[in-house]
Amino acid sequence: MSEHIIKISSVTKWFIDCLFPPFCRSCESYGNLANHSLCKDCMLELVPLDPSERCQHCFSLIEEDTLCPKCRIDVKVAVIQAYVFEYKEPAFSLLHEGAISGIAGYFIYQFCKMNWPLPNFVTYPEKEGNLLRLVAKEVAKMLEVPIKKNLSSDNGLWISFFPLQLPLLKRLASGYSLRWVGESTFHI
Repeated sequence: MSEHIIKISSVTKWFIDCLFPPFCRSCESYGNLANHSLCKDCMLELVPLDPSERCQHCFSLIEEDTLCPKCRIDVKVAVIQAYVFEYKEPAFSLLHEGAISGIAGYFIYQFCKMNWPLPNFVTYPEKEGNLLRLVAKEVAKMLEVPIKKNLSSDNGLWISFFPLQLPLLKRLASGYSLRWVGESTFHI
């Protein structure tokens, strides 16, 4: 009896692999997937950036001190910025998976590493779509704060998948911007 169950489960796995080959979404290697879309090697690369190596205001890469040379001279916006990953794979592949709790978990992990105070609310750019809306709801739930669309309120956490443009950042009175990806060369 148990031999038949083993044979059926291996045939079922073979059939599913034929319909949906287990290729990593990031590096396209075959098999050995740690989750539904990324291999174990790519999952190991998903380590959030270390805030101690970044400017405390714009999050650009720095060698020493707490602010980059540009922010020491002129801070253009009141919002303190950070991001979770560099602008590269496998961070984008995780978005394609649509794992809302996992993505929200990475946002929360980086938020905690930043040692920011608890925000009064969470907000997000609506143009980035339904996935970000769901992630924002999950982040707000984890932080136990509401979601707001009002950008003029103080001490909010603005989450987004991509870097924000300067005019949008200037609309935020104060608070924090946590992006999924950023570029170490990105500076407003």
